[in-house]
Amino acid sequence: MEDRRAIRGGLPPVTIVGAGIAGMSAALRLLQAGFDVTVIESSNTVGGKFGAVKVNGTYHEHAYHFLADWCLNFWDIAASLNLSKEEHFVRRDTIKFLRRKPANLRADGEYNFLELKHGGAQLHFWDNVHSGVIPPDDMIAYAYSLLDLVTKGDDHDPDELEFLNRSSVNGFMRSLPYMTDLAALLHQEALLKAFAVPSYETSVRSYRTFVRYFGRDQGGWILKGDCHTKFWQPFLRKLNSYNRRKGTPRFRLYLNTCLEAIETHDDRSAKRRPHVTRIWVRGPEGKYWLETKHLILAVPHQEVARLVGQNPLLRKSLPDLLELRKLKARQMASLDLYFKNPLRGIPAEHVTLIDDRYFSDGARSRPVRLANDGDLASRFGLSFVDNYKAWKQPRSPRETWLNVVSADFDELAGLPTDVAQEAIIAELRCYLNFGRRAIDRDRSYFRLNAEAPLFTNTVGSWRYRPETRIDDPEHEEYWVHSRIDNLYVAGDYCRSKIDLVCLEGAVTTGITAARAVATRCGIGEEVKEPLVPPEVSSQECEAAKAALAPWLALAIKGKRQ
Repeated sequence: MEDRRAIRGGLPPVTIVGAGIAGMSAALRLLQAGFDVTVIESSNTVGGKFGAVKVNGTYHEHAYHFLADWCLNFWDIAASLNLSKEEHFVRRDTIKFLRRKPANLRADGEYNFLELKHGGAQLHFWDNVHSGVIPPDDMIAYAYSLLDLVTKGDDHDPDELEFLNRSSVNGFMRSLPYMTDLAALLHQEALLKAFAVPSYETSVRSYRTFVRYFGRDQGGWILKGDCHTKFWQPFLRKLNSYNRRKGTPRFRLYLNTCLEAIETHDDRSAKRRPHVTRIWVRGPEGKYWLETKHLILAVPHQEVARLVGQNPLLRKSLPDLLELRKLKARQMASLDLYFKNPLRGIPAEHVTLIDDRYFSDGARSRPVRLANDGDLASRFGLSFVDNYKAWKQPRSPRETWLNVVSADFDELAGLPTDVAQEAIIAELRCYLNFGRRAIDRDRSYFRLNAEAPLFTNTVGSWRYRPETRIDDPEHEEYWVHSRIDNLYVAGDYCRSKIDLVCLEGAVTTGITAARAVATRCGIGEEVKEPLVPPEVSSQECEAAKAALAPWLALAIKGKRQ
């Protein structure tokens, strides 16, 4: 790589706090632009919510991950690491659903897995309608409501966008005259798995964005192996390669190092805006000051609010960031279950567990309340994937490694770890045939993730989310941090075209923050703008609505008879 510092006459070093996907994406793009980069991370590993911890020689992830085709910036970063979809990832275009097992299911009995196909929605429309997840009439109402959602609103009208921001998905769906209970609850189930937040709390604006991206007949991929070994090791090799070449920028990573406070300076006589001068950190060698010219905070929104709140100048200059306290986060637990012998009949695809007894067996007339009364999700919102099949892709599986995710963990939060774990196992046994002794306890591991809750796209949240980029230095009102000269934020809670709680949102804001730094230094062209995924065509959706309208009328008539 050419020495851009020699060409530009020297670039100021950049400090990034947080070694998650947002911070590390910013680090890579800044190094490529010629900046020296220092990253500090409070834990003993990189990756954040896309990371893994090593226990007894095995890496355990925060949760399984699904990487959609529309995640353009993630795939751009992966290409920088020489990772290709075809070689390093596994294609997944379907999701399985499983109801509770019958009481008389034999140990060697076969499960009845249902399937929805999300790669090629129009091509597979009738397959999905007759999938059995919900009755065909309800599925038609569900499909039509997605089209109504995609075409809702004027993107050029800020007032209408704010109305969508303040409206819940559940409220929107229930306002549709053709909506059915099961169709509305299928939206709830999709949101619980995608955002870890129920439909009555999710913003219509965010869900509409989600559907517009996924509506382009695209599927997704999963990594062939744990994210630390298969993604972060190549990532670190790439970053450290700069240190081995003469004349290239330098990369430094400090693990187990916490940011305690930010020092700022405001000297109007110097004709410079308030700015960060250094940060107070605590690491393995004690506490010390670290000088910084540009600071990117790629940490959870709660931590940003804490740091701003304890500094008088930051409180005065950036009152917007104190509103980050109004954003919500949700705990999402993950249980890696290893089995002594392989379980029969487990598919390679992701599996969502559903419980619709309330609707399917007359339970609505019963006085006894079911565990998940009036919902589709299983208790604790469970889903899983067999990592052995995903990572090894064997012809005949010799092991079963289930990564079980609880997207509705509120009921178990705060309980002793062993109690919460056994509750999840007990619920899982209502769906799969295995005894407690079949579990390999020495290899299994339960991650509560209490220290890393997910930001949630709740109703009204958009107005409190900060920007990370500078559109135009002459119009700084578009950039919330224009009042502090060298401070930037990154993370999926920041505003971006992606909007959603996902890896792509984090990567996008990391690149945006890197570009903001480069722009401040006069070389914004050295960091490309983040890619924006194409959305589903509104014209095609309107045509699909017209074609589906007669079927919807028949479905409504059938439900009312």
